[in-house]
Amino acid sequence: MSLRASLEKAFSPDTAMSHSLGTGLSAGQCAATAAIVFDRLGGSLVSTTIENESHWFNRIQVGDAVVDVDLTGDQFGRPAVQISMEGTLYSGTRIREVENLNNETIQRAIKLASRAGIQVSYMKQER
Repeated sequence: MSLRASLEKAFSPDTAMSHSLGTGLSAGQCAATAAIVFDRLGGSLVSTTIENESHWFNRIQVGDAVVDVDLTGDQFGRPAVQISMEGTLYSGTRIREVENLNNETIQRAIKLASRAGIQVSYMKQER
């Protein structure tokens, strides 16, 4: 089963950012999802602004290429899973540090991962 499919079954209002403006199954789930992907696959956390809302996703090395991976694009009417060459998925992206994830997001990510049956390591150790 794909990572998105596992997460999709676990998405719920208590794992979403409150007051999310997005629509679709993954609305408000982007930062928690990006934290889980970062924990499992490494790479970088990346964010941008879409429709006046912060949106987090991942940048991952795949062989010789660096790609941007968004598993929550459906909250903005895009495909649920998007993969594109580094810097081409969204404009105005910036690299974020793990420290930029607030405790509330980490707690949502831990809950989401647990419900999805995904093991996470760094989040439990650091927070």
